[in-house]
Amino acid sequence: MARRNLPSHFPYHPGLELTIKEHIPPVPFAEPHFLKDAAPRLEVQPSGGRPNRTPLEWCLDFPPTETKPVKDPRARTLHVVEQVSCGAERTAQVLRCYLDGIEDKFYVAKIFDALYFLPEEFDHTYEADGNYATEAAAYEDIIEDGLDGRFTPHYHGSWTFDLPVPDSHTQSTRPVRMVLLEHIPGRSICEVVNNNLLSCILPEHRLEILAGIMEVYSLLKYYGIQHFDLAPRNVMIMGVDFSISPNDTMPGFVLIDFNHCSLHRRPSCYGGMNDDTKPVDPKTYLGKSCPDKWKCWVPEPHRSNPAAWRGWVRKLWPNSEDFSPPFFKSHVFDDLGDFIEVPPQPDKQDIRPPSLPTESDG
Repeated sequence: MARRNLPSHFPYHPGLELTIKEHIPPVPFAEPHFLKDAAPRLEVQPSGGRPNRTPLEWCLDFPPTETKPVKDPRARTLHVVEQVSCGAERTAQVLRCYLDGIEDKFYVAKIFDALYFLPEEFDHTYEADGNYATEAAAYEDIIEDGLDGRFTPHYHGSWTFDLPVPDSHTQSTRPVRMVLLEHIPGRSICEVVNNNLLSCILPEHRLEILAGIMEVYSLLKYYGIQHFDLAPRNVMIMGVDFSISPNDTMPGFVLIDFNHCSLHRRPSCYGGMNDDTKPVDPKTYLGKSCPDKWKCWVPEPHRSNPAAWRGWVRKLWPNSEDFSPPFFKSHVFDDLGDFIEVPPQPDKQDIRPPSLPTESDG
């Protein structure tokens, strides 16, 4: 349902052209992973409502946080080609685009526009600024660790632009923040499931991808980047021809959407870096049975039979010396539980897994 009192013209559509300039984002501050005093909330009524202000008036009265300006900032022209994920009450507007008239190289613009951000009772500016600051900081940390583009899209910086104010207002433009990312030609696991394309990826490849996802999660966490929204919608599958079923190609994958992560090297983050000298064994994150949110992806019998699941997991990463033990003893993989070692079953063409949500709840 569309939010009330929004301007009638939605700006983020193919054909939109923006002049974007380099921008320094705020220090990460959004709760629950960062210190709440790192940035103050704005004027929000105790009831959560904002009487006498439309969403647009709120955004004009409370613009995004100003930060130290970039010295001699670059300016580029962004041309929108396609809506990837757009609309009211989203955590971001996601668009495929190209820059400076070069039409054969695509990027993804992830725009944190407070006007269209989350339900009406929230402080739009605080939420949009917080998500923008966290996402940008996560990619900055990934670059610092020498991991840019290995397990995530290449990061092309944080930017700001001025968007014309619709309707009749004395203010002609308003500032909006965004990050620019590599365009990944592929589909999220959610899209694969919801479009009934699972049969295009062999069952054994799906298990291998899930193991790889947990290995990357463990590695990033070791570097202080903890992805708190690791779900099928936030994993992009690439390198698959989805017109062929089944497809023998082993897909690649990247993790996306770091706007809810925890960054343990940042001073504003709750909890600092731990003393681990190695990543934690990824078995820790796979657990004793298939996690509910991955059942859409995992083939039988591993999906529904815990013994088959444990039989598969226990063979992964056999050299325990490569990893640190988990901090909590209760999180140690149950290597002593019942297990069977069986290959995954072929997919049944007449069974379609349930649809998945394509976006987080914010």
